[in-house]
Amino acid sequence: MEYRSSEIKAGLFIFVSFLVLCAMIFSLGNIKQYFKPQKKLRIAFAFTGGLELGAQVRYAGLSVGRVSAIGLLDAKGKPGAERVLVEAAVDPAIDIKKNAAAMIKTSGLMGSLYIDIRPGSSKAPSLAENELLEGTESFEFAKIGDIMTEFVRQVERFTNIADVLVSDSKGAISKLEESLGTIHQVVSENRGSIHSNLRNMEKITSELAGLMDRDDGQLRETLAHVSSVASKTDRLLTEKEQGIYEIIDQTRHMTRELELLLVDNRPGITSMVRAIEADAHRLSGKIEAVAANLDQAVGQTNGVLTENRRNVMELVKNLKETSSALKEFSDEIKRNPWKLVRKTDEKTPKEPDKAGAALQPDSQRMKRLDKISAK
Repeated sequence: MEYRSSEIKAGLFIFVSFLVLCAMIFSLGNIKQYFKPQKKLRIAFAFTGGLELGAQVRYAGLSVGRVSAIGLLDAKGKPGAERVLVEAAVDPAIDIKKNAAAMIKTSGLMGSLYIDIRPGSSKAPSLAENELLEGTESFEFAKIGDIMTEFVRQVERFTNIADVLVSDSKGAISKLEESLGTIHQVVSENRGSIHSNLRNMEKITSELAGLMDRDDGQLRETLAHVSSVASKTDRLLTEKEQGIYEIIDQTRHMTRELELLLVDNRPGITSMVRAIEADAHRLSGKIEAVAANLDQAVGQTNGVLTENRRNVMELVKNLKETSSALKEFSDEIKRNPWKLVRKTDEKTPKEPDKAGAALQPDSQRMKRLDKISAK
């Protein structure tokens, strides 16, 4: 059977391409390691986290083999379900020590899993053939999710508690605002009485301060007496210490019994508190009525003053004129006291010159007064 040259060339091209493809697969796929001698490494893990067959085995960061088998292993080395046995085919030239650390890691954040073996100390003995190497538990990203889930649950619980506290606080704040409004209303209605009470208190404190200044010596004596009494009391307490402790114990016992009594009579106490609140509301109503009557009386007084304003103004004017006349009369008497003893038909002597009178001796002024008195 004869072939054309083009068909022969096509066949040669396909054959060469197949050889090149095999060479590329052999070089890139790392197939050559299957043709090298390898030794078996047995590693026990408590959790593999999804490690698969064919995963890389790295020693000090270098790829030295791959995972060949994954099975279950109990604590005694027999098939079971307590631990996971991972078998790997590694380079026999690698000397793995007994104290080497093997753990499962991830290539990157979302990469594939691999076994990372950290070299042991140089003085440690080498791991024998088929000897089990204990793996180290590695960090798992799944644990972060569990931790975050628990954290979110705790946050939700805290948020619910905070919502309840906020709602209770709002109710308490609203009641407090109502109480403050009632107090403000009562204070505004009784502002005059409060001012008068404050003035009285200020007066009392000033008088008390003056009294303390006047009686400083007595106060010191009192303080000294108090100091002596305190020292005697201290000595008495020291002597009667055991009895005082007994009294304190009895007081604690009575307090405990009183607490039990209050617990037993809580409904009665609650009803009493409610009755007191009702009485307080009635008292506030009476205070409001008294304040209204006081406002009415003040209004009536203002009306009376408004109606008799002219008479009041005339009365005030007359009082002012009378007071001014009395003042002029008293000033005149102070200047000329002899007017109280002279006759009304006599002429009023001229007022002496103030400068001249200041220059006259006291004897001359006395003689002048004697003459006036003789007349």
